[in-house]
Parts: sequence; structure tokens; C-alpha cells
Amino acid sequence: ATFHFARQLLFAFAGCCGLLGPLGRFTAPEGEAPLAQHLLEALGAKPTPASLQAVNAALILGADHELSSPTFSARIAASVGSGLHACVVAALATQRGAALAGGGDVTEDLMRGMTSMAQLHARVAEAQRRRERLPGFMHPLYPQGDPRAVALIELAQHTGPGSPQAELACRFVETLQQRSDGRCTCP
Repeated sequence: ATFHFARQLLFAFAGCCGLLGPLGRFTAPEGEAPLAQHLLEALGAKPTPASLQAVNAALILGADHELSSPTFSARIAASVGSGLHACVVAALATQRGAALAGGGDVTEDLMRGMTSMAQLHARVAEAQRRRERLPGFMHPLYPQGDPRAVALIELAQHTGPGSPQAELACRFVETLQQRSDGRCTCP
């Protein structure tokens, strides 16, 4: 029963990705396709062999997060006999904040409206002037950078279509890496 419920939860989460897709709503997974295919379809992307491989790799790298706070919370809930759904709720409740899941929002806010290298350099300089720790860089747990980030960025660069915003994001990573003496979570 636990395997069945765990599978249902994973596919429900895949359907929730439809909220981020072009339809902006839950997209119920259809058929017996792999999880990566359901995720891509919910996001409005066409599943290709390369994109399926990239999403599978990203899911594996995301799961390999040592002992994140959501994982720790779920383990605590499980250790006192909580059922699968309660463990997932405990994990989700801990998945908030800029230190983990919310870091993506902080990064998006930081880059929103940025269209040139001059703007990028100005934002980085302003953050350094304020002594702000930029999301994804100089993390105390990964002083030499998170090796998973290297793999994820390489996957994105080799799989996704290029765009001016994606190119600017890559230049952003390179700029911050140079200014932080290479101690960031990016290649």
C-alpha cells in the first residue's frame, strides 16, 4: 500500500507542475508514462529523449540532497510512527524559506528585468556593497560549491533551447563565480 500511495503522490506532484505551465492549472497525468514525461507534459514541454534524460537526471540529483530540512522532518515524523501522507506534509511544511526551495524565488527576483551585462554587473556590485549573500553562492555547507549544481547547469545548457535570458543567467553565474574566487555552486 505504501508503494501505491507513494507513486500516487509523485504523480500528483507532477500534475501540480501544470500550475507553472502554459495552462496554469493542475494537469492530471494520463497513461502509464514515466514520471519525467508527466512532468514535462504538465509544464507544457514536448518530451524528447534528451529532455526525458535531463529531467530524470535532475530528479535524481534533487533527491540526492544529503540531509535537507524537509528530509529530516519527514524522517522525524516517520520515526514516531506517522504514515506516509503525514511524513510528506511534514516535509512540505519545512520546504519553505529562502535557504532551500525559496532560493529559486529569490534568484528570479534578483534577475527579473535584467536584460544586459551592464545591469548584471550593477546588480552584483550592489549586492557586494550591501554584503548580501546571493542565492546559490557561498553556501556554508558547500564552500567549494555544490557538485550537483555543476551537473544541473550542464544539463540545462545542453538540453534546453538557448534564449537571451538563459544566456544572461549563464553570464550571471560566471560573473559571480569570478567575484567569489570560484567558491559558488555553479560551474
